[in-house]
Amino acid sequence: MVNRSIPILAKMTNRPTYSQIECLVEFLEQNPGIAKGLLRTSQAKLETKRKWASLATSLNSIGGANKDGQGWAKYWAEKKCGLKKQCAQLSSSMRRTGGGTADNLPTLSALDKRLVAVMGGQEFATGNSSLAVNPFPELPRSVGTEPQVVEEEVSHHDVMEMQFEQPVHVPLYLAHHIVK
Repeated sequence: MVNRSIPILAKMTNRPTYSQIECLVEFLEQNPGIAKGLLRTSQAKLETKRKWASLATSLNSIGGANKDGQGWAKYWAEKKCGLKKQCAQLSSSMRRTGGGTADNLPTLSALDKRLVAVMGGQEFATGNSSLAVNPFPELPRSVGTEPQVVEEEVSHHDVMEMQFEQPVHVPLYLAHHIVK
């Protein structure tokens, strides 16, 4: 029989304590660019790695989970993803119920609310509606004019006389409108 308690204990020690998470939140509040992942230049990436390594030393000294800088950065990325999903579910629930939460969803903790604020507040989960792009913009029209559909009979001879750049295929359901 295999003793499976050792891997479970190893996983439990990888879970950060409340004090570690609180310290992480304070770090992210002081470094919103790191929190949001906005620092993309090579110099900024090096500085970010240095800050994560420094933070790892501080967090590990508190006791609880023991990770290197990359491990804490990964923890934050996973926490951010889960937080965004939770916020989206809460937002969706509120839209369905007209403002109240009808679903049995857990509420955000005080630390989670601080993290949401760092990430941009309400727009973190719902997106910024001012950045939305309308895929079907309306064409500018004169005021008071409506588009008009003009129906006219076209004879077979007229169609044959028309010159097209590419072959035109008339669907069968429209072919009966062409008068021969």
